[in-house]
Amino acid sequence: MICPTCRSEIEDGAKFCVRCGARLEAAGGAGHAPGIGAHAQGPPPPAGPDRVSGGLPQYGQSQVPGAAPDYGQHPVAPSPGAPHGFETSQIPTGTPGAIGQQPYPAPAGAHEFALHPLGLGELFDRTLKLYLAHFRLIFVATAIIGVPLAIVVTLFQGVARSPEDFLKSGGAIAGFMTMTIIFALLAMLGASLQRGATAKIISDIYLNRDTSVGAAYSAALKKFWVLIIAAFLYGLATVFGFMLCLAPGIFLSVAMSLYVFAIMFEDMGIIESLTRSMDLIKGHWWKLALVLFLVTIINALIGSIPNMLSGVIAPMAGPGAAKVLVPLATFFSSLVQMAITPIATVVSILFYYDLRIRKEGYDLEIMAREIG
Repeated sequence: MICPTCRSEIEDGAKFCVRCGARLEAAGGAGHAPGIGAHAQGPPPPAGPDRVSGGLPQYGQSQVPGAAPDYGQHPVAPSPGAPHGFETSQIPTGTPGAIGQQPYPAPAGAHEFALHPLGLGELFDRTLKLYLAHFRLIFVATAIIGVPLAIVVTLFQGVARSPEDFLKSGGAIAGFMTMTIIFALLAMLGASLQRGATAKIISDIYLNRDTSVGAAYSAALKKFWVLIIAAFLYGLATVFGFMLCLAPGIFLSVAMSLYVFAIMFEDMGIIESLTRSMDLIKGHWWKLALVLFLVTIINALIGSIPNMLSGVIAPMAGPGAAKVLVPLATFFSSLVQMAITPIATVVSILFYYDLRIRKEGYDLEIMAREIG
């Protein structure tokens, strides 16, 4: 049986075409729609300059309402009682998804980013889109830890106005060293917690899950000591690699760089997360190294802008103003770093999931969970 509207083969006795949705009525009650080239029952169409008398419109000509369209014609709404073709009630005018109308809107919960293996171009494109589209949420998550650290750095910069301040007495030097050590410890603790929470938010966005700053920090706090110790071992291994030779340090800094995600997303332990990162990176080390190198260069260029401006303005403002401008430049530089540092986290998370999709079929796992 042939659909008189779209010319598709359909099952005998069907009342609707499964392809175009046209309603099928029997010709003369026989249970079959008219075949190809058959005329609908009723008076023949009137002859005119644009059609052949007694026949169907030729290719490229207009169609007679109610008649089956010939090849190359467009179906039109038939007159009431037409035996075949679209009925005007079938596709209401203006309905989304109807012919000639806008497609149906994506259902609630549809993925903003489809999961599939990414090339370098798409990786950076998605990184930029995710970062810009959700900048406020990501920045707030970063600023919770970053702003207090920036204030501490600014105060520290104000105390250490010049090297002469620390050469006046041994106590000043000892105090400076103590403050440096304390600040380094606070920075390491805060940065580990910050990176875990930021990674959780970015991952939830990428996987189309509900997220919030509070929930992200709550998840990071549950893994606080694992994140801290793993960060310490990661830094220790990297420094040791650089001390042995430049190449081992570079290799380890890239190969183990995904350990935070193994802790936050796969609930792995300290050593397990570091080895997990190295296993995922196998065969893709150079690609990740290139990605991280490019992001580092971009961050360094943008982050240096406040200090460059301060270096230009301070000499013109005089010695007194310079003592104020330098700490302020340090503070604003910290704010800029807070804004751009998550870019590296975004691209690393997308790279992490890209590796899991390529090696473990993670996209299929996500689909199975959603279906289940």
